[in-house]
Amino acid sequence: MAVNTKYNNADNIKTEELQNIETEITVNREHKDKVFRLLFNNRKNLLELYNALNGTAYTNENDLTINTLDNAIFMSMKNDISFIVGSDMCLYEHQSTICPNMPLRGLFYISELYKKIKDEKHLYSTTLIKIPTPHYIVFYNGVTDTDDITVQRLSDAFLNKDREGCIEVTATMINVNYGHNKELMENCRILQDYSYFISRVRFHLSNVKDKNNKKEKYDAVNAAIDECINQNVLVEFLSRYRREVANMSIYEYDEEEAKKVFREDGRNEGKIEGRIEGILETKISVIFELLEDKGEIPQSLKDKISAETDLDVLTKWFKAAVKADSIGEFEKLIGQ
Repeated sequence: MAVNTKYNNADNIKTEELQNIETEITVNREHKDKVFRLLFNNRKNLLELYNALNGTAYTNENDLTINTLDNAIFMSMKNDISFIVGSDMCLYEHQSTICPNMPLRGLFYISELYKKIKDEKHLYSTTLIKIPTPHYIVFYNGVTDTDDITVQRLSDAFLNKDREGCIEVTATMINVNYGHNKELMENCRILQDYSYFISRVRFHLSNVKDKNNKKEKYDAVNAAIDECINQNVLVEFLSRYRREVANMSIYEYDEEEAKKVFREDGRNEGKIEGRIEGILETKISVIFELLEDKGEIPQSLKDKISAETDLDVLTKWFKAAVKADSIGEFEKLIGQ
């Protein structure tokens, strides 16, 4: 994989306007719950990222075959994007937290993907079944400092490390925070622009005085969007999806803040409780804003959403609000 582990030049922040934004990948719309997924749910962008990672020069988007899983297979999660190019089967995941269990998740994902492309009855054939070579890449943009590239191995989790197991799965975690992986960023301008945009969102949100004030946070994210557009960064993408990107950015930032809160030791319980309450209110507000574009929200549904205090439940409802085309469909998705 042609990835360099040096740091990026901060001067190279400008980019050409995105082309062919209309050509979106035909994957499950629920995957569009994060900016990274929305940006790379586009064949042109995804092919550019693949080329940058592998030192290839594919230009025909039809060379890329999407095989993203449609059904949840592990911890109610779905893989972000998976596709086949040539003899490679690539599974790309986006993470904002460091998870040591990515190889195990990859094992489940890859097994399911192979089941999709190969009929199990062929396993009994006397002819060797040829399968595409799997590549499991995790794009990390969390706030915990990490090396540019980290390789996680399934064997690290084996109970008995004195004996060699019969299987190995690797997850290559690539740090895509701005300032990391210079060569990769130079070869994939879309990824570099994404990295820069996230850095500006974090900068502006970090300067918000009242972390529970929804308007201040929206103003901060929109300031980051305007700044990037003025610097010719993700111009068409941010102009076309401004509202959706703003909602997603605030949601992702609040998730990071929530995780920080839960890692605290409890000495400031009142402060922690207040911050959690603010995060809940913001999540609920974002869900309402998404639903308002889909029709009139029944009072009973408003009451149900407003009364929810479980962050995990609200996360699922946020994804349902993104996926649904109508209020009725949203209600079905959440089991109303």
